[in-house]
Amino acid sequence: EGFTVNTDVSTKNGSTYNGAKFYYTRNKYELVFDDQYRTTISENLPYEQELSESVNYKNNYQPDLPSTLEKGAYEFGGWYSDPGCTKEVVWTAKMPAAKVVVYAKWVPVQHTVKTFLTKDAMSGEPISTWTVNHRDLIDKPDNPKNGSYEFAGWFYEENDVEKAFDF
Repeated sequence: EGFTVNTDVSTKNGSTYNGAKFYYTRNKYELVFDDQYRTTISENLPYEQELSESVNYKNNYQPDLPSTLEKGAYEFGGWYSDPGCTKEVVWTAKMPAAKVVVYAKWVPVQHTVKTFLTKDAMSGEPISTWTVNHRDLIDKPDNPKNGSYEFAGWFYEENDVEKAFDF
């Protein structure tokens, strides 16, 4: 398995093959990098070579963001040996005598959300901080207390325009 005898240079010494010399060629098998959105690249690796010897692995190949995913919302999360992206590729594994496909994982970009008592307080410590995946929601925090002031709501600023934040 994984080798092909080269009959052109191998010798046969009678019917018993006593003293014969056999020469084998190491077969190459396809290693496919699949972005899971219809784009693949591949290369051939010799049987039993470590997957880490792949040119694409050595060059830190990362696929382009698929056009069907929102730009800025996802990032490349590594290579996996199953389409569900539950098992990371073991790059020290040897190339088997078969095609190997590795699958790109796409993970949501994470954002940090901070709340402050006032706009002027933004240079200090926040009231609360969340790390949230792109497009995920956070629960509305409790209304803060600030002396005798009445809380008017949560706001953010976009292009120098203050807007009410909708949780």
